[in-house]
Amino acid sequence: MIALSSQMRERLRGALHMGVKRALAVISSHYVGVDLPAISDGYVLPDDDEEADAAVMKLMEAAEGPSMTLATLSMVSHSLIRVLTRTYSFFENE
Repeated sequence: MIALSSQMRERLRGALHMGVKRALAVISSHYVGVDLPAISDGYVLPDDDEEADAAVMKLMEAAEGPSMTLATLSMVSHSLIRVLTRTYSFFENE
């Protein structure tokens, strides 16, 4: 089960990595002069605490949908791992 779980995690990580690369490719193709190394360093918050809090809340709200999708995929993958492990054990014992 650990090997299958590790394999699934690597596949999900690969899919996420591919999605990020594609998103950055689209951004760099639409906007001339995009500094991709600067984007990879993260984002900068305003110096004012209230503005920074508002910016963080806005980012958290924007991430809510994708994070729920990833959480659902994670739950589905764990269920799939359990089913595959049981199926494998069943056939291994016959």
